[in-house]
Amino acid sequence: MDIKALFSHHLSQLQIIVEKTPESLFEQALCADMLNLAMHAKIAANFAIRGYAPLVGIEPVLVETDSNDKAAVLAHIEQVVGWLEQAPDKEQLSAQRAHTERLGFATAELAEPQFIHQLVLPNLLFHMAMVYAIARSHEVPLSKGDFDGLHSYPAGFSFVEP
Repeated sequence: MDIKALFSHHLSQLQIIVEKTPESLFEQALCADMLNLAMHAKIAANFAIRGYAPLVGIEPVLVETDSNDKAAVLAHIEQVVGWLEQAPDKEQLSAQRAHTERLGFATAELAEPQFIHQLVLPNLLFHMAMVYAIARSHEVPLSKGDFDGLHSYPAGFSFVEP
């Protein structure tokens, strides 16, 4: 499995969602006690570094962006994409190598396959889904294809009658 290509694919889809989202929504959150769209997008992108760097023996240095406007979020994602492109290739995950990660108030030690499949990818996709959900809750015309890059529906298509 090409982990770098997998992360690059998800970052590309995140860029598409962010590009389609109006500037006015970047400070919006699903509820008052949740992060806003901009923070979810930046955290999703940084999970590519947070997950890939330990696999190739690099200390993860996350991209920091002070602003939450659309241009800053897109620049943030681009920086992560650039970092990933320059990172060494990782041929395969090793069940014999474990990575310790702080998870909120917990700590977990996970072998590389579990580290990627149970921690990194779910978190990247969770934060990406929050970006999608916030945008959709404000009627941004996004589709499942924008999220996964695979599905295709005609403009205006809906499974639910409004």
